[in-house]
Amino acid sequence: KDPLSELPDDQARIYGRVVEKGSKKPVGGAKLFLHNCSCVFLGGCSCSTIDTLTTDASGAYDFTYKYAGYSGRTFDISVLVPKSKGFIQESGIAVLAPNTHTIVKYDIEILPIAWAKVHVKNINPFDEYDKISVNGGWSGSGGNVYYNKNVDVYFIKEILGNDSIGVGASVTKNNINTLTIQKKYALAHDTTYFEILY
Repeated sequence: KDPLSELPDDQARIYGRVVEKGSKKPVGGAKLFLHNCSCVFLGGCSCSTIDTLTTDASGAYDFTYKYAGYSGRTFDISVLVPKSKGFIQESGIAVLAPNTHTIVKYDIEILPIAWAKVHVKNINPFDEYDKISVNGGWSGSGGNVYYNKNVDVYFIKEILGNDSIGVGASVTKNNINTLTIQKKYALAHDTTYFEILY
């Protein structure tokens, strides 16, 4: 039997699971908000929440709603997952939901947290003007910059898990510049180690 035939003509449905990016593990306890939005050209959008739900242990969600009768014609879903559950974004994930007599299955992927632990050591010093700038795929602007001959430091940065991360080192010694990049796959909810010896 066609499931659409059981859905009233003025309603739409979107369902699926919230899963971790990469591993596709289900994310229970995620809060989803169904919004109706009115957008004006160059004027932005105004949205109101028309329904909310929380995913079960299997990460499942299911919204059935009337798409008719709203001033706005756009519907979307945003996701809120507490950072304590190990995910990068507490919100900001938006999924376009149907605004016609339609049934859509859509799994929403959210980004897991991981960490990069970086060891930076000047093993071949030239003089006190030695400089290294270390940048990577972590949040925040700028890199970690160190000067002098006796650099031997560790730092930890929050990164995206289940993804490839690159860490670049720009070194200046004796007025000569060099650039190196290390790439590794960072597992979710784990620490990936980088060592930069220069």
